[in-house]
Amino acid sequence: MTDKPQQSQLGRYKLLRLLGAGGMGEVYLAKAVGAGGFEKLVALKVLSQDATASEASISSLQREAMIGVHLDHDNVVQILDYGESDGQCYIAMEYVRGFGLSRVLEHVSDGGGAPLSPRTVVHILRTVLDALVYVHALLDAEGEPLDLIHGDVTPANVMLSVDGRIKLTDFGIAGLARELQGKGVVAGKPRYLPPDVLAGASQLQATDIYSTGVMLYECLLGAQVWKDLPPSALRDPDARTLPPLRQVRPDCPEALATVADRAVQPRLWERFTTAAELAAALDDALPRAVDDLEHHRSFVTSLLASESFVEVAGTLPSTATLGQVSDLPPHVTDEADITLAPPRKQRPLRFGMSPAMSSDRARTMGDRLCEYLTSRLNRQVHTTVLADYQTLADCLLRGEIDFAWTPPHTFVEIFERGGGMLAVMQRHGQITFEAALVVRVSSQIQSIDDLRGASAAWVDRRSTSGYLFPYAELLRRHGASAIGAQHFHGSHTASMEAVANGWAEFGATYATHGPDGAILSAGWLDLLGERAEEIRPVGFLGPIPGDNLSHSPRLSEPLAEQLTSILTRMHESEAGLTLLKEALAAERLVHADISLYEQVVSTMETIRTFS
Repeated sequence: MTDKPQQSQLGRYKLLRLLGAGGMGEVYLAKAVGAGGFEKLVALKVLSQDATASEASISSLQREAMIGVHLDHDNVVQILDYGESDGQCYIAMEYVRGFGLSRVLEHVSDGGGAPLSPRTVVHILRTVLDALVYVHALLDAEGEPLDLIHGDVTPANVMLSVDGRIKLTDFGIAGLARELQGKGVVAGKPRYLPPDVLAGASQLQATDIYSTGVMLYECLLGAQVWKDLPPSALRDPDARTLPPLRQVRPDCPEALATVADRAVQPRLWERFTTAAELAAALDDALPRAVDDLEHHRSFVTSLLASESFVEVAGTLPSTATLGQVSDLPPHVTDEADITLAPPRKQRPLRFGMSPAMSSDRARTMGDRLCEYLTSRLNRQVHTTVLADYQTLADCLLRGEIDFAWTPPHTFVEIFERGGGMLAVMQRHGQITFEAALVVRVSSQIQSIDDLRGASAAWVDRRSTSGYLFPYAELLRRHGASAIGAQHFHGSHTASMEAVANGWAEFGATYATHGPDGAILSAGWLDLLGERAEEIRPVGFLGPIPGDNLSHSPRLSEPLAEQLTSILTRMHESEAGLTLLKEALAAERLVHADISLYEQVVSTMETIRTFS
């Protein structure tokens, strides 16, 4: 990769480093510079001078921008801005600090590493399919299917972030099925397009599924296919017939190989036609495991530790610092300056959520709360869903988000590093709850003492009820050597599903008891629906302080007090009470003393003692 001079400018963007180049232009790591010292890292796609002269190139870039701003999915790269400066057109998009799947395949095919494990391949492709299910289901303004086609689903457009996220990018040639119907228009890389489309058939959403199937086959094979075929041969179905995958990779599970073989069949009626259909086939062939995400992160970490891979992919730019302390605006100390200073538009506040209850639910709940706060603060409040509690805490402490929904353990760490608490959630008349250890109804396990050596399905290393309190109790009773296999999956739903499916012998989640001892709320009851009857508890631990809304050390005290006042009075209005119940599953938000968290601190110390 080539560095771009630091002083290079493009409108309000400062170009920092060249990330990649293509036929139409270049992509840079850039810094968006705004008023008041605001800075944000983005990826900036800039048309080359030659491409800028082409009306088709400009149209393609505009199209990508217009489509991208309407896409809001965890696995799709977000488009942030479109503009023109000094005769050059550009779009600004979310910066994914990582590398393309194409770099991984290049590394493997050049002998730099072993073929990807089936589990790694399926996790990546499942995520791509999740994005395509969303894209293909988009509706127009009248509520009718838009029939959007990505058109360029290839390894180069699948980004693997260093934090484990997987993103589909580049909608530059995306189109609508109804626009392309009967026009003989072909867009995309020929090797990833089916023979029928190259021969003149209309592109359909099924074209994206075929492209995904080619990626699946290539990732399992560890090499590109049809690399040396001329264009005329790529249109020939017989020339596009591939050998059964098990012939070239015998260690591939037979069921998965069968899916891959079907996904690359040259004739439309022989292969998968929807993203949901292919995703379901992958789930059947290689069922999801509770620690898929953790396994994928380990894979990405191992790549970044490989010198041979870094030679292929290049070093990732550091994003540790954008500006120095000296770049910060000075404090205003003269009262006259305050009076005479021109008004400045307030930046939006950023509210952080983790996907512990699922990403979709976190986004929906967060957006509803932000809409409520926006109307009462007269200031925009936006939701940001982070990968996990660790990322959420790090972003909050760095000031990248202003306040967040945090579990007790995460809050204690935030408080110890200067953060604060806005309010605690009260549920069922209580501001505490418990951890529940659960097993299948048919299990022989009857008590916590019986869990010695049993396999566990945890939520997250920072989940108080879904890991910390139960894990600390097992350490106290049995010691570290008696802990069985442990899997982390990121949500209470998945933890409960793991137990119900028999993937783990026990799991951990939350529970609340009423004064009479009856269970009022619990993870398996709230999240498993009809399958809740397959689960039973074997023990409860606590009390645990309720989740809270905490704030960054950088949030001003007056703003924190204003937020606290609004939050703790939500239950006084019908709209606020409804929002509390439906979005936060709480009755009200209340003030609480930090002493409430003493047992959380004690639990954390127990775990450190055994580490």
